[in-house]
Amino acid sequence: MKQNKIMYLLIAVALLTTYQSARSTIPYFSPRSQSSYLFHRLIDEAYVYQANLHEEHCGTRVNLSVTPEYRRSWDADNIVRCIFGPECLHPGCKKPTIGISGSRVPNRNPNNWLADYFGLPTDYQSCITFEPEVDTFTVYFDSQVNFDIGCGSFYVGLFAPFVTTRWQLGFRECILDPGTANHVEGYFAPEEVERNALLNNFSEFIGDEKVPNLGDTVTFKPLRHGKWITPVCNKLTEAKLSNVVLFLGWETPHHDRVNASIFAIVAAPTGNTPHGEFLFEPVIGNGGSWEVGAGLTAAVVLWDNPACDSAVSFHIAGSATHLFTAHQCRSFDLKNKCNSRYMLAEKINVPVDPFLWANENPGDQNGSVQPFVSFKNILTPVANLTHAPIKVSDDVQGEAAALINYTRCGFSAMLGYNFWGRTCEKICLDADCTHPYKNIHTWALKGDAHVFGFAATGVTGLALSGPVPLSATENLSTIKMGTNNFTGPNNDDGGLSGIRPTRNPGVDNVHFARLVEDNIPGANINDLLTAGEQIETSLEPITLRASDVDICGAQTKGKTHSLFFNFGYTVDSCNVTPYIGIGGSVEWAPDTGKKCDPTQNENCKDNEPPCTECALSQWSVWLKAGVSFY
Repeated sequence: MKQNKIMYLLIAVALLTTYQSARSTIPYFSPRSQSSYLFHRLIDEAYVYQANLHEEHCGTRVNLSVTPEYRRSWDADNIVRCIFGPECLHPGCKKPTIGISGSRVPNRNPNNWLADYFGLPTDYQSCITFEPEVDTFTVYFDSQVNFDIGCGSFYVGLFAPFVTTRWQLGFRECILDPGTANHVEGYFAPEEVERNALLNNFSEFIGDEKVPNLGDTVTFKPLRHGKWITPVCNKLTEAKLSNVVLFLGWETPHHDRVNASIFAIVAAPTGNTPHGEFLFEPVIGNGGSWEVGAGLTAAVVLWDNPACDSAVSFHIAGSATHLFTAHQCRSFDLKNKCNSRYMLAEKINVPVDPFLWANENPGDQNGSVQPFVSFKNILTPVANLTHAPIKVSDDVQGEAAALINYTRCGFSAMLGYNFWGRTCEKICLDADCTHPYKNIHTWALKGDAHVFGFAATGVTGLALSGPVPLSATENLSTIKMGTNNFTGPNNDDGGLSGIRPTRNPGVDNVHFARLVEDNIPGANINDLLTAGEQIETSLEPITLRASDVDICGAQTKGKTHSLFFNFGYTVDSCNVTPYIGIGGSVEWAPDTGKKCDPTQNENCKDNEPPCTECALSQWSVWLKAGVSFY
């Protein structure tokens, strides 16, 4: 046994080292708010500024504009890497791919997700590919009223985008082998689970809330949170006003060659907030936060020729806001376990089954000890346990825009650049709600452990081959594999130190399972109904803790760069100046990855994972119509 313990220790250290280096993945993709495109207001400002450059007006000026815009994401691979993490995808494929394969597939790819977790056969194989896409149609309503105060004007502006957006994860499953294998006795339930009682494919589990039929003894709960939209539906839509933004500011006279303004910003959260039911859910607005901040604009005429009615002007704008606390719901991974919200957890609690004992040595031994908990016949995806109400805030969201505008005889051509950035969000549990993880200690990771053993002999109260719920847990299991080292389709394939995998050689704090405390000959617990060998269980099962939930690792930040253009025409009029335009933009986000950016979240320690940088790359086209009048 000493040699076995050394073997288990070395395996555990190797696995733990691997898992500690794994990056966190995010359960919620938080993009740029549709209300934070400051350059749309800057374009309107350029129209109005140029029209009034050589005109001195007094009184109240009103600017109104409407801008319908179509926007679509274009860097699908970056989205997938952000959601699932680069280490958790299948390497060597031309596009982001996840392989699904059962624990007994010969020469199984160690990068595949374990099909057993999803109620599939142990010889099941499929391949998941992704083509995520976000389509957004927005109508920007912009209004501003300037009140003349002699040396400039005080103004009030309102920016209200109405948004219709469609999000699709775009996953497709290609089934390589539907599998024919049953689940043997004890793996899920006391009885053998036949192939026709299992799911047909991974899509049924991940999107349709389907579960295998494990009989009358064990309940397998469906995935309720973090679901993927199946290819049948393939999209989620939302339609709302984004953040309604109020501007209060002061501006120098427009007829000056140099113009500037400063303003305060208040944004009301009229968009939607995440509920965590779906992984890639549509977002309108900033997730439910109020925003308060300030900004400035400036314009300067670089060159003009009044005789030819032509000019070149340069315009800049910048703003920064603080995002106050928003109430959301999300589901989370476990720390250092990429995509672990899709792993399988077992209910393990008191009272302990009276026939479950554990001994350090195999065979008939005295001095057996009873574990403190045992399996309670319920299995559930981890996401169902880690879903929680949270509070989210952000220190700073900012953007800057600059454009150069050339006009001649009422026609204009604008070319500009826009930067947007958001610091790392802060996430904590919502203290106003009941603690969501107060009972999480009654659950543990199942991995590929057998949760039932069988009496090797009859004892008082239990017949020969009677099922006994075990205390076997696999805290070192991952989304990719358990720790019992299955390597092939047969019971004897794989295992550790000569102990076949069906006997649980890789479970936590491994001990041999006994029916009684004393040395009663043959009173062992075996791995199969008949012709089995003594199975192992966890003397001290490792259950989940609230501190295992990776709330801090789900924090995100983002930044994007954009180039934009606009061509337009302004009608030359006295006190009423209409204008029209057409334009477009290309926005790109840096490659998704971890950055060394420690957060200021007091709940996060120095050794917590850094913030994940995620943002959408998008292109857009728009039409613009507006009017300025005194």
